[in-house]
Parts: sequence; structure tokens; C-alpha cells
Amino acid sequence: MLGSMFWFFEYQFTVLPVLLTIPVFLLLGLLIPCMMYDNAAKCSVVEQLRDAQ
Repeated sequence: MLGSMFWFFEYQFTVLPVLLTIPVFLLLGLLIPCMMYDNAAKCSVVEQLRDAQ
């Protein structure tokens, strides 16, 4: 849309940045839940319920 509005604007989609960020997001998607699970597993269920109140 911008290309039709401005004669000096040129849009070019590059795949390389997308391909470089996919492994980063996959790694974060695996590490964050694992870290949160390990953190939650340190406390018992009763302690977690007490903290929630």
C-alpha cells in the first residue's frame, strides 16, 4: 500500500531475519516453561495454596 502512495518507497520482504529468529523463539518457548516448572516444583502444593491466599 505504501508503495503505491509514495514513489520513493520500495518494499522488499527478506526471509533471513525470520529464519534467524525462529530458533531463538523455539529455544525461549522451551526454556521458559521448563524454568517455571522447576521453580514451581520446589514448593509443595500446600505451600503454593497458602501463598495464593
